[in-house]
Amino acid sequence: MAQVEPAIQVARRFASQLVRACENLPAFAGPMTAAETRQQLLGNGVGAVNLNRLLRFCWDHGIIVAHLQHLPAGNEFRKFDGLVLFIDNRPCILLAEKHDAPAKLAFHLAHELGHLLQGHIVQGQAIYCDDNIERIINDQEETEADRFALEIMTGDPDPHLDRVFGMTGEKLANVATRYGNRNRIDPAVVAMIYGKCADRWGPAHKAIQIMNANTGAHRLIQDQLAAHIDLEQLGESDRRFVEALALPQHSVA
Repeated sequence: MAQVEPAIQVARRFASQLVRACENLPAFAGPMTAAETRQQLLGNGVGAVNLNRLLRFCWDHGIIVAHLQHLPAGNEFRKFDGLVLFIDNRPCILLAEKHDAPAKLAFHLAHELGHLLQGHIVQGQAIYCDDNIERIINDQEETEADRFALEIMTGDPDPHLDRVFGMTGEKLANVATRYGNRNRIDPAVVAMIYGKCADRWGPAHKAIQIMNANTGAHRLIQDQLAAHIDLEQLGESDRRFVEALALPQHSVA
């Protein structure tokens, strides 16, 4: 945790500015089960859970989501993958994952949402920081957050996507497409979850690339943030700070 502390301090200041600039959000209602979350995400049952649906769910439930695309770089400034914190009574989920694949950011967001909706962090507690979600960690709350994410995205907290000998990116792209279409799961999400469950990120990233599903996540998150934020609530220096970290000028109306 000490290695990412400088990034955490920047994120805390950033979140404070977002809360000031997003005053008209619904109140956060508190914990929710994975089954309840998935039911709300799917609504009428059409389609699959993806990054866009997760973002809409969060904003509709008073949860601020942003991607810190432009954190400072350098050996002394290690980034985190995701964190959850409360500013006053407002929960914020901040992601800093460098990859731009919507399926990968969707899982990261679902994982952090799991920490929040299962009560791993509540108002008045310190932040909950995941410095590297790709690692397999034998920790109860991390396992619970992973299972929450898997359930809301696939309907099963343990989808049994175990390591298969000889599984290449090309094979995984074909298998994930068939499996996803048959089970109403985004095929890129299937590939990403295989990477997570089997600890085989190389084939997973290759499969997502083959499916042309490896870009667009950062822009989706930026556009949702831009739609909910009122930068006029901030002073000039704070506005520039927010824009520099997460709101490129083309995303700000």
